[in-house]
Amino acid sequence: MSVKTKDKIDDDLRKLAGDLNEKRDNPPTHIEIRRERVGEMPKRAQARLSNIFDDEIASPEIKDKKDGTGLSIYYKDDEELGLLALISTFGVTYGDFTVQQLNGLLQASGTAKDSRDELGKKATSDINMVAALEPRDAVESMLAVQMTATHRAIMTAARQLNNAEMIDQSNSAANRMTKLMNVYTRQAETLNKHRGKGQQKMTIEHVHINEGGQAIIGTVEGGGAKVKKGGQPHALRSED
Repeated sequence: MSVKTKDKIDDDLRKLAGDLNEKRDNPPTHIEIRRERVGEMPKRAQARLSNIFDDEIASPEIKDKKDGTGLSIYYKDDEELGLLALISTFGVTYGDFTVQQLNGLLQASGTAKDSRDELGKKATSDINMVAALEPRDAVESMLAVQMTATHRAIMTAARQLNNAEMIDQSNSAANRMTKLMNVYTRQAETLNKHRGKGQQKMTIEHVHINEGGQAIIGTVEGGGAKVKKGGQPHALRSED
């Protein structure tokens, strides 16, 4: 069995993209249709929408195959473009990994009662959420899928809380919702830390003291500080 290297996969994708460039008869996406009406909005909204549309990510759509044999992935009503859009969404070129991520979303999104059309719409919505998080590697992709699944579970618990008629039902839904929100918060913190957006720690090692002033020595972390007065002045140092 032959295994394609990443370079070979990249070459195949570039060739596929080049072949697809010859196709000009694809229908416009809903984003392209709405982009044309941006000028009808207030000026501040126009500026914001222009920035959003300029940063558009090609998020695919999951829907029934044209021959009715099952669900497939589309972008601009094209299955080959759909596969490229899926790779763009998950930020990883390896096919098996991308399929695994998609299957995870489908399992988290759907129920046994869902029709294929309903499952496709739920999966498309979840893929849009993953795309909005813009994962750049496998770790971010997995976190984005987990965060999407957690968000859907939070919304389910919120709906159950809103529809609860008994105190025990209300308490159960509220407790589950609270736990899930805590999980989501930790997931978001993990993603930000992986992206280098974690909280910076500052250590005060030197403070210039004017005549009559007092030195402040201590550690500043986030917005708070533990300090003590007096002693020798030290310089400010950043610790990641």
